[in-house]
Amino acid sequence: MADLMAPVVNGQVVQQTEDVNAKKTKGGGNLDKDDFLQLLVAQMKYQDPLQPASNTEYVSQFATFSELEQMQNVSQSTDMNRASNLIGQIVTINNRTETGEIKQITGTVDYVVYQNNKAMLSVNGGLYSIDELASVTDAAYYAAGEVKAAFESALAKLPKVDRVTEKETDSVQAIIDIYDKLTAYEKSMLSEGVPELVESYRKRLAELKAIADSADKDTENTKDNSDNQDDTSEQQEETTV
Repeated sequence: MADLMAPVVNGQVVQQTEDVNAKKTKGGGNLDKDDFLQLLVAQMKYQDPLQPASNTEYVSQFATFSELEQMQNVSQSTDMNRASNLIGQIVTINNRTETGEIKQITGTVDYVVYQNNKAMLSVNGGLYSIDELASVTDAAYYAAGEVKAAFESALAKLPKVDRVTEKETDSVQAIIDIYDKLTAYEKSMLSEGVPELVESYRKRLAELKAIADSADKDTENTKDNSDNQDDTSEQQEETTV
């Protein structure tokens, strides 16, 4: 209890109060129940023996201490229940690094532990205070966002619609097939203009197919004409003979 030594002026502990206030200022937090208990013990120990504090005053202070402890217990229980409800949820953590920068970490809460009077969330193998929680994301929404990012990235790698040739038809068709398999919810997550762009690629493939079919038809007609000419020549030769 050496740290409780302090001068007393008119029955009041001066230095101890200042030390606790300094602790509050330096620590950046509020007084906890341990600080309150130290103040109470110091007041009892260094009270003026000629003017001791009344029992009523001590009872009042003990009641205040009890209320403080109960509020902290309720707060801890609330934090723990809140943290437990996050297990299996996708969360984003705003983690402050040693340099003071904020690093966002997104992942699934695997489990929750209680350390140093604080609920800690296990995300991507690390433990983070629930106070660092920035957001909670619905699993379906998060999955749709991942699909959106992957699909739009693949779509951006295709050549412009008017530059698509027969060489790119397979890759373009693969993108269209993926789009057709997306759910309505996943399609609703796509950026503005993406569905229209996909339909433009679909139309371009139809045009290329029509051109290819026309070319094949012309080739067949040419071949048929050539065969007919050969048959005519043969018949003429047979007639001459």
